[in-house]
Amino acid sequence: MKKSLWRVISILLCIGMIFTMSSPMAWTTEAYAADGATWTEVTDIAAAAASDKPIAITMTTSNGTTYILPTAKATNSGPAAVTVTVADGKLTTTGEASAYGWTITETNGKYNITNDSGCYLFIGADSNNGVRINTNPSAGMEWSVVNNYLSATYTAGTARYLGVYTTKPDWRCYNNTTGNTANQTLKFWELESGGEAEQPVAYWPLIEDDIVDGAIVVIYHPDSGTTLSRNAAGAKLMGVSTTFNDNDELGLTNSMVQLDVREENGLFTFVTTDEKYLTCPATGNGLSFTDTESDYTKWTLEKQTDGTWYIINNAAVYNGSQQALEYYSGFTTFGVKDNDAAYKFEFYGDNGTPVDPPQGPFTVTVQQAEHGTITASKTENIAYNEEITIT
Repeated sequence: MKKSLWRVISILLCIGMIFTMSSPMAWTTEAYAADGATWTEVTDIAAAAASDKPIAITMTTSNGTTYILPTAKATNSGPAAVTVTVADGKLTTTGEASAYGWTITETNGKYNITNDSGCYLFIGADSNNGVRINTNPSAGMEWSVVNNYLSATYTAGTARYLGVYTTKPDWRCYNNTTGNTANQTLKFWELESGGEAEQPVAYWPLIEDDIVDGAIVVIYHPDSGTTLSRNAAGAKLMGVSTTFNDNDELGLTNSMVQLDVREENGLFTFVTTDEKYLTCPATGNGLSFTDTESDYTKWTLEKQTDGTWYIINNAAVYNGSQQALEYYSGFTTFGVKDNDAAYKFEFYGDNGTPVDPPQGPFTVTVQQAEHGTITASKTENIAYNEEITIT
């Protein structure tokens, strides 16, 4: 009995030493979303402009589904429409309030709508899919409310009306309110509480070398400034606004999804801490996590000349085109295009670089106690990761 006790104690000590000497990057504690926010309805756009608090913008469809307008940059397509909950006169959102909180400013009887990075909501083309969120628009950023729809005009074109195209779903600007966005109800909401900005729990460096088996990473999209999360919006996964320290290291927050990289024969799988696999539909145009490994959970990586990566699904094909990870008002997959910023991603984290074993031997003292009294003590010199039995 005594010999068995010594053996258990010695094994535990060795295990403790192994964890102590491992790379400090190799931890994967993860919460799936930051604390949410609560919003209170304001009467109209004038009241929203008069508020000194962030303002959320929603559309509710005829079937009662409410969609919110995210503040993330949307430079190549319309912003994603995210479903939210309205109950007892309150709107609730997950994550940081800044992901949905706008500033509305009156200008000559119309309104500018901007996020906290100075990006405008505007119509960037005289087309149904012309809604954009970016800096320095040349036109289409002066909004008014017409027949309970936000309306703006691209240059000298026709007035267009902001609404949710529910098939995608995303925000679009049709030249009418009687077609795909008919019978929708616009509302403005003032931040009441919650949604404080997440503070980084760690800072992770850019991985510049080839990604290896055993790496722990987050996936960052430089053009949008967002990092992949687990939060879904329709068939897409949403991004998390991302900050960096003075050393250009990414500020890891709990809303970002950390992925364990597994590589075999040049194919990569990206796995969450609870064994969910990053996957996409057989024909692309979506991104999610699944419980089951399949051909669609395997990806290839192609390094670009600027150091970014194309992340291409190994099996998904549409019209003969391989489907690759794309940022399109959220993280999704689509037919890969050459030298397109929407398909360029970076990895931050721990690339699984082996840690050189520390030099030994190490002195280990094991004590046995009964009822608080030390009854025996042994000291041994051991090598790194050596299992011993003290009798």
